[in-house]
Amino acid sequence: MRKLILGAGCRRHVSFSELREKLEFFLRKNGISANEIVLLASCDLKSDEPGLLELAGFLGVAARFYPEDDLLQVEVPNPSPAVAGKIGTPSVAEAAAIRAGNGRLLVEKHKYGNLTFAVAEAA
Repeated sequence: MRKLILGAGCRRHVSFSELREKLEFFLRKNGISANEIVLLASCDLKSDEPGLLELAGFLGVAARFYPEDDLLQVEVPNPSPAVAGKIGTPSVAEAAAIRAGNGRLLVEKHKYGNLTFAVAEAA
């Protein structure tokens, strides 16, 4: 079984139910089992976000949060100037997944309204 890192970004106060619903769609669409996810990764600005923390608990995995400066150093295929303007790094989901994993992004970011997911291989 593969071991995968789920990179996640979201706006403030996105509900767990919305995150779970969109994650289930994202995983189905990309042929990924929730059992393959071994870690949820995001930026440290989201470390107190209840929906993300609850999502990690739902998946039965730890959540790891990286400082924006760390994520800024990660090269990503889909940088966002809008995200860079708001939080100081052009990527959260892709950069966090790559940073937490072995550097190999398997699924580029998919944006669903207020949230974004990406997946990388675990180290």
